Amino acid sequence: MIQILLTVLMLGLMVFLLTKKLSPVMCMIGIAMIVLFIYTAVTGNSVMGDATCGNKFLDVFELIYSQAASAFKKNVLIVMCIMGYVAYMDYLKAGNMFALVCSKPLLKFKSSFPAVVFGAMFVAILKIVIPSSVGSMALALGTVYPIMKKCKVSVPACAATMVIGAAFIWGPADANTLMAISAAGIEADLTYQFVTYQIPMFFAFFIPAIIVHFFTTKFFDKKETASGKMVYQQDEELQSADELGIPKWFAILPLLPLIFAIVFSKLVIKSVNISLVAASFMSLFVALILNIVVCKKNVITEINNTAAFFKGTGDYAGKSGWLIVAGGIYGVAVTALGAANVLVNVLSASGGSALTFFIPIILLSAIMGALIMQSAPITTFAPLIATYCSTLPGAVTPALLQLMAESAAISAQFYPASSGILLLSSTTEVPIFQIFKRAAAPVVTGIITLSIFSLIMYL
Repeated sequence: MIQILLTVLMLGLMVFLLTKKLSPVMCMIGIAMIVLFIYTAVTGNSVMGDATCGNKFLDVFELIYSQAASAFKKNVLIVMCIMGYVAYMDYLKAGNMFALVCSKPLLKFKSSFPAVVFGAMFVAILKIVIPSSVGSMALALGTVYPIMKKCKVSVPACAATMVIGAAFIWGPADANTLMAISAAGIEADLTYQFVTYQIPMFFAFFIPAIIVHFFTTKFFDKKETASGKMVYQQDEELQSADELGIPKWFAILPLLPLIFAIVFSKLVIKSVNISLVAASFMSLFVALILNIVVCKKNVITEINNTAAFFKGTGDYAGKSGWLIVAGGIYGVAVTALGAANVLVNVLSASGGSALTFFIPIILLSAIMGALIMQSAPITTFAPLIATYCSTLPGAVTPALLQLMAESAAISAQFYPASSGILLLSSTTEVPIFQIFKRAAAPVVTGIITLSIFSLIMYL
């Protein structure tokens, strides 16, 4: 039990320091390093394992290099390129045109609710194509986020909307579903899983969550405006297509990375799969050529103006990239405390009816997802679920595995060191815990309705 208390204490300390407006990067790295120094002194083990630098205490510093090398090679590099492309779209004013074209139909409604539904659904669909939380969030920030702002959705509400949209994991390429099925030792067709189970389960989560979000948004917007805490202004006034000075069809350019990622993936051309980095650079060259040819721009000048892309990548690396690295280091420290093993041992004592088995599973998966990481409950509980379901006539094992994985993944949206949340907070400039406060009630409602629906349908 001490491991769980220490994990909660570690999380509480970070929350406290962040409310004091301390640097999130230094808070996470500082807390993690203190925990890892204590872990090293108590256990005598190196956090670097066999990759030690020769001194187990200096290995705590060496971990920073290890995490940075891994993060910048993968997640940070991906988001750097996407954010660089977003910056180039801003230079071309294609991002403004995209927001203008897409927001006009939504502005015909008196309420901003259709824009919120559109925004959340857009992000959710992005997760099918881009399962990576940070990758899909980066694309959402460059596409649907400006649209919601144009439709007069407050910036904190925009951020919470994207959290709700990104919460559900689904799609034939989802690694978490594959992880759960593999850990359970069963065979399942991921496309069949998507169509038969994930789609109905998504709407069981999404519809209640987005309805609750509508009411909580009105409540928080009114409360924060009255108290003077609503410091996040709405977007600037709409410009006309003529004022932007570019062809109206340039609105498609911000979607090019997404289009390339879809076309050259297992969803369309199965023999060719490109990364988001490749998709971003392909999009950059296409946009550059179109700008030169269609807008009759000077070739040398426009080649030089692609500096906007590379400046965007550098701005992201300096502003947000290290947040992802810090989140990784913090995650290592949380894992080292061993709270996951304690929670698993608690579950092993459960018995009785099927509900007394699955309700603790769902709750523990949610707790572990929010405090540790979503992969921990997925790999731990999947074999238990498969074994237990084999004793229950009529139980649909793949669907119940999906429920457990969803509980962990949805709750992981509230893990403060999540790379997707860190990117969202730093880009929108909305504090992490203000986002959590707005998204909590909708997401919890969604998990409850999802659980009720799944247990009735598949147990």
